[in-house]
Amino acid sequence: MALPKLPARIECACGAVHTCDIKSVVCGKNAVAAVPELLAEQRALVLVTDGNTAPLAGDALAAALTEAGHTVHRAHFDTTAVVVPNEEAVAHIQAQLTEEVTALVGVGSGVINDLCKYVSCEAGLPYLIVATAPSMDGYASKGAAMILGGMKVTTSAPPPAWIVGDTALLATAPADMLRSGIGDLLGKYSCLNDWKLSALINGEPFCQEIYDMTAACADAAARDTAAILARDEEAVGRLFEGLVVVGIAMALAGNSRPASGSEHHLSHFYEIVGLQRGVDYLAHGIDVGYGTLVTCRLRQMVRTALPESTPFDPQLWRLKVGVVYGPTAPAVAELQAKTGFYDEAKRLERCAFIKENWQQICSLLAEAPSGEEIAAMLSAAGFTEREYYRTYGSRMIGESIVWAKDLKDRYTLFNMLEDLGVLESLAGAYVKEYL
Repeated sequence: MALPKLPARIECACGAVHTCDIKSVVCGKNAVAAVPELLAEQRALVLVTDGNTAPLAGDALAAALTEAGHTVHRAHFDTTAVVVPNEEAVAHIQAQLTEEVTALVGVGSGVINDLCKYVSCEAGLPYLIVATAPSMDGYASKGAAMILGGMKVTTSAPPPAWIVGDTALLATAPADMLRSGIGDLLGKYSCLNDWKLSALINGEPFCQEIYDMTAACADAAARDTAAILARDEEAVGRLFEGLVVVGIAMALAGNSRPASGSEHHLSHFYEIVGLQRGVDYLAHGIDVGYGTLVTCRLRQMVRTALPESTPFDPQLWRLKVGVVYGPTAPAVAELQAKTGFYDEAKRLERCAFIKENWQQICSLLAEAPSGEEIAAMLSAAGFTEREYYRTYGSRMIGESIVWAKDLKDRYTLFNMLEDLGVLESLAGAYVKEYL
């Protein structure tokens, strides 16, 4: 099946003009067979694979493209471990770009997609992604999640021109990747609430249609969980389509706001700090699922009893940033200087608004599912809190609640709690109650 093609330009009721440049999304059994036809006008290609995806589909696709008359240059990562999307990985792909190459083809999921997106943008070339797992929502987004200069950054980059999801292939994805896709979609309950929160406090642009489009994908994932884990092809196909639709929502919004909030910030913290400290971290969508549980519980906690606030101390903040983030601390401090979130006058202005509108804000926070509801959804998808706590421990989880916000330039629940001076005390209360 092919998802309906969206107009390249949409004049929305929210007042914005949304754009989406994806040419085609093909999802169904044996969809990978459509790749040579989709790329009929692209004669020379760079095919990006790794040690997992090459035997799964990449080698066969290389043969099919060659047989169809394409010249195929292989950019292969000879490892079954997770490839780090950094400068070295980018250079490895760029080494295969010749003057005759007119498109890139990626076979993989998150990292392969982000690398192809980044390199294709730098080179001014379109790319096609053959998804090997319904594990994350970045396939169709206008951004590449990279680790550059040791920092987790989302660089602006066009979405793929073509997206292919072969349901027979997707249904063979490891169980953790299926869980990851479910977790990434359940995370929308948290990030959408953050979007509304920032729209209220900061007047951030908000689109109800994009909001509703994304929320429907989260609801569908919750309904389909059992069938997805049973590897029902149609259910797995719907999961993949939901992830793609969320990516399209991001493309329409022009940023990742409809799909990424405080729960994603926790995931990014575990990845960046985990790499620095040599600590293992979970798959992105699995971390997002657990992050959603944490943020929804925090929403309940702050509505129930707002703790005593403590004044913000900028010198202490800079000192602690250095301790937590080590070599990346200067980049973190520079990012936050650009956001202005720690500008004292602006912070006090937001704080006054929050206190004056506290009942409305509490009602908004209550729109997100409760911690108990999220816990039930995650349990149905095979998530266990023991896995989360065993992986990170109480110290790192407590740190993530306090410091994950500083990795990004997006206002979320964490920033509001920092504005109020209660974030650290709530992090301590969370660790005490749940760990």
